[in-house]
Amino acid sequence: MVSPSGAPRGRNLTGEKVRHLRLGRVRVFEELPGSPLKEVAGADAVAPWGDAAYAVWGENDPGGVRFPDGRVLDAEQLAAELAGDPELAKLPKGMPVVLVVPYLANERNLEFLRAVANRLGRPVWATSGDGRLVRNKKREHVPALIDHGPEHPLGSWVPFRPTTVSVPRVDRVWTALDGTTFRDSDVASRPLVSDRHGCRMRMVCGTVSRRCGRICMRRSWCI
Repeated sequence: MVSPSGAPRGRNLTGEKVRHLRLGRVRVFEELPGSPLKEVAGADAVAPWGDAAYAVWGENDPGGVRFPDGRVLDAEQLAAELAGDPELAKLPKGMPVVLVVPYLANERNLEFLRAVANRLGRPVWATSGDGRLVRNKKREHVPALIDHGPEHPLGSWVPFRPTTVSVPRVDRVWTALDGTTFRDSDVASRPLVSDRHGCRMRMVCGTVSRRCGRICMRRSWCI
């Protein structure tokens, strides 16, 4: 994918054609059943990563990120794939990578962001909501969050900076008030982002497993 000036600015892992990519502003589009996408007026903002970034547009899969050739890559495999991207390697070292994959920031405590940031040595952004590249009226693709209605969280653009210390992830065991035990991996969670785009907390609310019951709690999370 290229910018309007023709500079390489991303990698398209979907089957959709992209004429030009413009990453300097983020938008919100409303998607309701039976209706086309509609941009929410006044909801656009300056992109938190700035005007220059390298976007990777893909589709989420239960096993990771789906590639056009049918492969599904986990976090470490995706990081290795991007480390071998010749166009990305030519860009300044501080240029961020934006992973435009729906709900990717919610996967296993930022696992994908952490793996890519640490392997590339670059800041990485991903979304905790339904993030996509959407074609605007100028036929340019722009980063957007999709609003599915008031009962569905919109999500945020979540940052992760490279870290020098690698902490092994532990699938911790918790005990609910009714005595039921469950692990981190049994519940759905999402990072909460401050107004300054700093990830400061994770919200665990609801379950992905029936045996967990109804649970809602918060965990601190600083990067």
